[in-house]
Amino acid sequence: MDPLHISFDDICLVGEYVTPDGPFADDWFLLLGDRAGSVIDVSSESELWEQVRTELRLRGIPCNLELHNKVEIENVVHYPPSLQGRELFLYTPLPAQGIAGKLQALFHIKPSWYERTMAPWVVAYLQREGIPDWQRWQSYYKENP
Repeated sequence: MDPLHISFDDICLVGEYVTPDGPFADDWFLLLGDRAGSVIDVSSESELWEQVRTELRLRGIPCNLELHNKVEIENVVHYPPSLQGRELFLYTPLPAQGIAGKLQALFHIKPSWYERTMAPWVVAYLQREGIPDWQRWQSYYKENP
């Protein structure tokens, strides 16, 4: 059984993203989605990282990883070609509450909590392609920034 639970022959979306969680936590990921509606994230720290990259290369799916040295929130779509180079997610800062919020405002500190949503052009593509359960992808990424 494939430990990735995704069909590489039916990949419809490949994205790369980094979070500000490093260097002590996983912070560099590939997102893969297939036409059956499965979606997974693979951490660069995972033993599956090289397997994923090999599977993508074998199918001619571009995955020119470019975010490995980033420390701020960044993301990019690698596949499909029509979205290549565009953002995968949009992030909306969430204001801190209580004393943390007051300190953040007083010292002009960047927000540390964000709401993450799939970019509208990614959603439009998934809808156009008839990907089942794409709304589940949107909900998952919004709830797990």
